[in-house]
Amino acid sequence: MLILLPNILYEEGWKDLPLGLKEEIEKIDLLLAESEKSARKYLKHFGKTLPIEVYNKYTTKQDLDFFLSEMRSKVLGLISDAGLPAVADPGSDLVALCHKNKIPVKALSGPSSITFSL
Repeated sequence: MLILLPNILYEEGWKDLPLGLKEEIEKIDLLLAESEKSARKYLKHFGKTLPIEVYNKYTTKQDLDFFLSEMRSKVLGLISDAGLPAVADPGSDLVALCHKNKIPVKALSGPSSITFSL
């Protein structure tokens, strides 16, 4: 399973994240993130430590295949540096791969840089 996790758009934005987010993070075995630095900060806010793999515009097909194989038996979370993955940030390729391979994807609503700018 893949869970798309919302992230803050500004430092005080923690209050804008959905209720129940911490419970969803507890289910995750591996976190995919645009950068390790932002992922560690995100996890620290929730008092959680997890293995982190980088998922960004430089992610290779081999990386995607690895993530896909991991999702067959584990729950992976995906965050972008800000906003919601696959909206205005990396993630759409991985979501499409999940759908193609019948792997469930759960998206938690949260701030989007597109809707925030409007």
